[in-house]
Amino acid sequence: MSNATCFLFSPNSQAKISIGFNAKIIVRTRLATPWRVFFTHLFLSNDCNVGDLMYAVFESGGKQHRASQGDLLSLERLHAEPGDTVSFDTVMLVGDGEQVSIGKPYLTDVRVMAEVVRHDRAKKIQVIKFKRRKNYLRRAGHRQDLTVVKITEINSNSNEEDINGT
Repeated sequence: MSNATCFLFSPNSQAKISIGFNAKIIVRTRLATPWRVFFTHLFLSNDCNVGDLMYAVFESGGKQHRASQGDLLSLERLHAEPGDTVSFDTVMLVGDGEQVSIGKPYLTDVRVMAEVVRHDRAKKIQVIKFKRRKNYLRRAGHRQDLTVVKITEINSNSNEEDINGT
């Protein structure tokens, strides 16, 4: 097995525990007594083996996102209703274990399928314009519109050259 790591969180979200496949347990905490960490979930299975998961890097809203099947991503607002299926054709990279395919700039015949979960808004940010000694102060707020999607599948039928050049 690989040396992949699963992350677990305590109920108070103060501790981060890493459990590797080589049976080492590492506790990183801000608590005074790290031994009083209570676990709510313990996920140890073959799903934690990160090296075997298929992932893709695609572009949406002018940004690049790395996703695997089952991931929830917050993207720029998409024009789709909750429950709809959307596809992203601008896939730049697909990795499947040891095999990595890189596009020039995009991969052909590769598609990332996702289901729209909900529409949301990001936290408000404050925009302040200020010039000293000029009696100039402008304040504004902004909340970005987001769409939360769940990655359902990554269709990879590409014959692009991989990172090894084969």
